[in-house]
Amino acid sequence: ITFTTKAYSKIYLHAAKYPSNYIGGYLLGKKNDSNFEVVDILPIHHEIPVGPILEISAQIIDKDSDKSSTIIGYYYGNEYAAAIKPVYIESVKDTIERNQGYSIIVEIVDEKLANKNEIFLKTDNKYALKLSQSIELTNEVIDKLLKK
Repeated sequence: ITFTTKAYSKIYLHAAKYPSNYIGGYLLGKKNDSNFEVVDILPIHHEIPVGPILEISAQIIDKDSDKSSTIIGYYYGNEYAAAIKPVYIESVKDTIERNQGYSIIVEIVDEKLANKNEIFLKTDNKYALKLSQSIELTNEVIDKLLKK
């Protein structure tokens, strides 16, 4: 799984803004052979979501997307994510797989957020995570992302 700077940084900012809340959102991108490329993300919630929020947001994203990228997965995290996997994650994964034929689920590892040089995302052992380029989350980069 390859993340662009934009996608990776936006997940970081979402997690940093709500450090003690359940957060989650859709991963937008494309699949090329056996590699997934995450080009952007859409934060959906910062509390435990109810089903209609996830369903309606997915329909809006699919309708309004430019078709060069689509929903390929979902990310989530909170301060307890390592100990307690939210029950809705499997349902989200199944829905994306039903629509796309594949899906990826990425978990935010809160303990790693403090070290900006360490990858703070993890997935199951099926996929390796990598960045499309080296990312240094400096104040300048964060300010630039917030202005977009």
